[in-house]
Amino acid sequence: DDLAARVMPFIIFMLSGIIVQAFWVTPVLGYPLQVVLMAAALWWCRRPLMDYLQRPRAMSILAGLVVGVIWVALAPAPEPVSPALAALSAGGLLFWGGMRIIGTVAFVPLIEELFFRGYVQSRFDTGSVQSKALAVAVSAGLFALLHGRWIEAGLAGVVFSLLYMQRGG
Repeated sequence: DDLAARVMPFIIFMLSGIIVQAFWVTPVLGYPLQVVLMAAALWWCRRPLMDYLQRPRAMSILAGLVVGVIWVALAPAPEPVSPALAALSAGGLLFWGGMRIIGTVAFVPLIEELFFRGYVQSRFDTGSVQSKALAVAVSAGLFALLHGRWIEAGLAGVVFSLLYMQRGG
């Protein structure tokens, strides 16, 4: 159902992170499992998710690009490459990198938007100005807490929330 489609992929995403942290000596190597589990969750919810597919508007694309550039520009210095990752064969590294790109670029943003805007924000927004402000604050605040970079993620969450309200979904 529609509610499960907005919440269940996020739960699977979070649980997959816990599983990888618990069972991998080097958790970064477990990311492909997370991608497979996210793909399975999205596939399971594919029918209600089809209703959300819309042609992206220019403003949404521009906002996403601006947020992405700012996110990368303000990113802390990268950590050194994990020795376990460096020890992968060329094919293993290519596979891991491909899975990382799919997960990071396609699945995680979709799952997060379904949950933070599609579920959290919609639960608080009852139509009044006060509820809309509360919905944006709660959704963006939770988004920021998840990402750790509170200012950047909070501002990104506000931008995404406003786009969600403008488009109605």
